[in-house]
Amino acid sequence: MSLRSKKSSPASTPKKRRSKLAVVGGALLAVFAVCVLGAVLLCASWLRDLPDYSNIDLYAKSGYSTIYASDRTTELGRITLENRVEVARNEVSDYVIKGTVDTEDERFYMHHGVDFIGIARALVNNFTGGSREGASTITQQLVRNTVLLDEMNSITVERKVREMYIALKVEQEYTKDQILMMYINVINYGNGNYGIETAAQDYFGKPASELSLAQSAMLIAIPQSPTANNPRNDYERNLERAHLVLNRMLTHGDITQEEYDEAMAKRPKLAKHDSKDDEESTEDLAPHFVDYVKQLLQTDEFQISELTQGGLSIYTTLDANAQRAANTAVREGLSGYADEFDCSLSSIDPSSGNIVAMVGGRDYEASQFNLATQMSRQAGSSFKPFTLVAAMEQGVDPDTYIDSSSPAQITPTWTVSNSEGEGKGNMSLRSATTYSVNTVYARLAHGIGADCIVDAAHRLGIKSELLPYESICLGAQGVNTLEMASAYATLAAGGVYHEPRAILEVVNVRGESVYTAPESYGTQVLSAAIAQEATKILETVVQSGTGTAASLWCGQPQAGKTGTSENGRDLWFCGYTPQLATAVWAGYREETPTGYYGGSTCAPIWRAYTDAVLADVPYGEFPTTDEQPVYTYEWDFAEESGSDEGEAADKEKPKKDKKPKPSEDPETPEPEPEPEPEPEPEPDPEPAPEPEPEPEPAALTEE
Repeated sequence: MSLRSKKSSPASTPKKRRSKLAVVGGALLAVFAVCVLGAVLLCASWLRDLPDYSNIDLYAKSGYSTIYASDRTTELGRITLENRVEVARNEVSDYVIKGTVDTEDERFYMHHGVDFIGIARALVNNFTGGSREGASTITQQLVRNTVLLDEMNSITVERKVREMYIALKVEQEYTKDQILMMYINVINYGNGNYGIETAAQDYFGKPASELSLAQSAMLIAIPQSPTANNPRNDYERNLERAHLVLNRMLTHGDITQEEYDEAMAKRPKLAKHDSKDDEESTEDLAPHFVDYVKQLLQTDEFQISELTQGGLSIYTTLDANAQRAANTAVREGLSGYADEFDCSLSSIDPSSGNIVAMVGGRDYEASQFNLATQMSRQAGSSFKPFTLVAAMEQGVDPDTYIDSSSPAQITPTWTVSNSEGEGKGNMSLRSATTYSVNTVYARLAHGIGADCIVDAAHRLGIKSELLPYESICLGAQGVNTLEMASAYATLAAGGVYHEPRAILEVVNVRGESVYTAPESYGTQVLSAAIAQEATKILETVVQSGTGTAASLWCGQPQAGKTGTSENGRDLWFCGYTPQLATAVWAGYREETPTGYYGGSTCAPIWRAYTDAVLADVPYGEFPTTDEQPVYTYEWDFAEESGSDEGEAADKEKPKKDKKPKPSEDPETPEPEPEPEPEPEPEPDPEPAPEPEPEPEPAALTEE
């Protein structure tokens, strides 16, 4: 009995099995339901913050974007980021229309934006080892190349879901023919051509309405891979795909066998010249600035999808009156020089970083290369203020005396000379700045090190790469006028740095602001006390030093510094008032000795520009502070630096608290050197024939 009671009855076994199956089935169903719910919720999250697709037709418009000055009325130029001209259906060859559908989306007139049958077919084909094929419809491609252009290169399921959703919505708003024409008008046909009309003009020198069957097939072949299939890049590859286009057109009955055979036998000839109809215009007021703005618009800071629509109003920081003054100052300032002698000017508002004027060269037609933003030329002694600031930050009192004797053997391979020949004994750093004494600054740089000079220059606004060589104190490395104006603007603002900016707002065709520049509060990168002291020292450069030719007639307070590289290859004056910081460079685009000085060449241009802009501006004052710089360290600056880095000289070195007088009479005050008749006499030191352990640049000349 006991054994029987332990056995299960035959009838109970199927019930238990069914019960287990039900539990497992229920669990699987629950898991499936959770997965489906999760997928739905995930897709829903992906569909948040969709771009506006209600006016997708605007992307096919050929409207140019207009750049305005800060007054929001003065037009500086018109630009387009895509070479595109919109055409209507009757302006396009039937071959293009039919061939595009046959090649890109043969079920175009059957689906509603997403071809689920095509997706299934593509999946099966791809998994079974057939030639890989996509399943994006023409509508999806239109969405990807317009409203989702910012996400175009994102190969993710999220982007695909967003693309499919918007495609379905677009098909509810527009007819098939409207969608097809929008696609043909915006798609990338390579070689900078967007839309069939510009492609037809570029490749074959004719309108899209006159394209032959063979020519149409070649253009239809391009969008699949605009670079690889571009006939100007690879004619044979393009022709191979064009034959595929012709085959599909024949298969779908859109061309006859005779038309097919005739087109297959042809090798259409490309136009020998670029026949694109470039309708961009740039006014004469600030052409280099317009180019600069266009370059900025193509950076990551701006949404590409908005810009490619065209029809935008771009409001900039440029002051039209200041720009006119800059153009006049440069033109008149160069009137006595050779035609090849060029000039660059950049001017910034120190309180905001706004670029108010920019001259990238005297003749835009002769060269579109923007000297204000693209050049890299030696700054000469106009770089010395950054060394001065770095020294004060290291605790060097500007009243510290340093030997000015010349020539000075700073390192075994670096000899520095003053242009006037011998030095004037021991002189203060303050006076050495006023009269731009090279040997004093070389000894100073050797004492404090180059790293802190590089750091100071970058904090103040220099963007160019700077190497920590001691010769940097004499401006031996390349910069441009925009960054020099920015760095001097930081001094003018009491040590507050503002990122230079050119664009204030971008407004689309619907009057909506798609970009607004953030408020510029600036960053305190230099103590106000040191900025104030540096300004006081640089004021003396204009009052009685090498920069007297920059002395303003308008009465505004001013500070600045001249600069001249070896043999006058690069000439500079960088200066500032409370309202403006401006850098002026002059020289030849191809580096050539000029024999001129920055003080006599660039300072008058700076003065003419600044006087004109500030003629009716109320008197301003530089920022002030009750704080005083703290000079906490004693520094030794050897009369000669010795034969090795850091090697102490045998003789006693002047110290911060022990300022040796140049005269034997201790009561005799230090004589201030007289300024030379020719402003800015500071040629750079001669290069050494041997490399040193920490190599200095081969020469202190502009490269």
